[in-house]
Amino acid sequence: MIQLPEYVLWIGAAVMGGYVAALSWKLGVARHFPVLTAYLVLSLASDLCRVVVLKKFGFSAEEYMITYYITDAILSVVVYLVVIELCRSILPAEHRKFLPQYALAILVLLTLFSFAEIGQSHTRLVTSFAYELSQNLWFVSVGATLVLWGLIYYRDLPRGMAAQMVRVWGVYFLLVASTYFIINFFHNLPPSAPRMHLEIPEMAGVWLPLGLGFAILNKPNNVPTSAR
Repeated sequence: MIQLPEYVLWIGAAVMGGYVAALSWKLGVARHFPVLTAYLVLSLASDLCRVVVLKKFGFSAEEYMITYYITDAILSVVVYLVVIELCRSILPAEHRKFLPQYALAILVLLTLFSFAEIGQSHTRLVTSFAYELSQNLWFVSVGATLVLWGLIYYRDLPRGMAAQMVRVWGVYFLLVASTYFIINFFHNLPPSAPRMHLEIPEMAGVWLPLGLGFAILNKPNNVPTSAR
C-alpha cells in the first residue's frame, strides 16, 4: 500500500515534470531536445493514468500491474532515446555520424532478446515482456549515460546545457540504483522501525525534473553546442 508521503512525492514529481516540459516549450529548448520534452509529457501522462487505475482498482489489482509495466516499458524506450539525443548533442560529428543506425540496431536487439527471455512463458506474456524490456533498456541507458558523463570530463567535450542534462540523468540513475541496495538493507527491519527509506525512490523521481529545470533555466547555455 502506498503511504501518504510516497503519494505526495509521486504526484509532486509528476506535476513538476509537466511544468518543466511547459518551460522547455516556452523557452524554445524543446526545439533542440524534442525527445526529452516528449519524455516529460509522457511521464506526466503515465503517472496520471496510473493514479486513475490505482484509485479505481487498487494497488494489488492486476489492472494496475498491467498499466504500470506497460507505461514503464514505454518510458524506458523514450529514456533510451533521450540518452541518444544527448549523445548527438555532445559527441563530435565524426563520432555521431552512424549513431542513429547503431541506436536502432541496439533497440531491435534488446527487444528480440527481451522477447526470447520470456518466450517459454504462457502467463502474463505482455507484462513479462514489458518488464524484461524495461530492465534491459535501463541498464543500457545507465551505462551509456555514465560513459558519456565520463567523456565530457576526460575528453574535454562541450559543457553546455546538454552536458548539464547528462549530469542530471547520471545523478538520477545513481540515486535510483542506490535505492535497491538501501531497500534490501532495510528489508528485514521490524515493522516498528522508521520507514523513511520507502520514500527514497520517489525522492529520486523529484530530482530529475528539478535538475532538468535548473539546466533549462541556465540562460547562457540554452543553445546546444551542436546547434551553434
